[in-house]
Amino acid sequence: MEIRKYQANDKLNCRNICLLTAPSTNDERKKQILLNLYNDYYTEQEPQNCFVLDDDGIAVGYIITSADFNEYSAKFKSIYLPELKKLSLPEYVIKRLSLSLEKRIAKKYPSHLHIDILPEYTGKGFGGKLIDLACENLAASDSKGIFLGVSYFNKKAVKFYKNHGFTVKLTIFPFVRYMAKLFD
Repeated sequence: MEIRKYQANDKLNCRNICLLTAPSTNDERKKQILLNLYNDYYTEQEPQNCFVLDDDGIAVGYIITSADFNEYSAKFKSIYLPELKKLSLPEYVIKRLSLSLEKRIAKKYPSHLHIDILPEYTGKGFGGKLIDLACENLAASDSKGIFLGVSYFNKKAVKFYKNHGFTVKLTIFPFVRYMAKLFD
């Protein structure tokens, strides 16, 4: 097992990880929505800020980040949001609202992340190592801090992030908790 920089040939595995760690669906439209929201921007637009957990040449987990929320937001709105609107008007509206809300958090914590690890690789310390590496990488690019959104009911994830220096900054009951961390 090793953690390494994302490579272009990891794209399919990372997309599969995104789908396998999300609520199960056989609906192709819903799969495209998940990939649009939580994966494709990062690997396509900021691969230099993505890392994978590698098991014998195969990505089995990842942390994908955006260094600057304002840049992310502008690109997402122009490239990914139009596709999301075609896939699901409700998801489009939610994403537009969340981008506006997250802009406030990003003033102090300009970077953000998504992390997913296949279930058989969780609980072994890899998540913490991925977060540490991503934070070091972002801090080296002069980011001041990082934030993420986690499901309001995902107590296990909230505890994990707290153990890695994140604190809850905003809660929108019963949907999401925004957590953030400043870099040293």
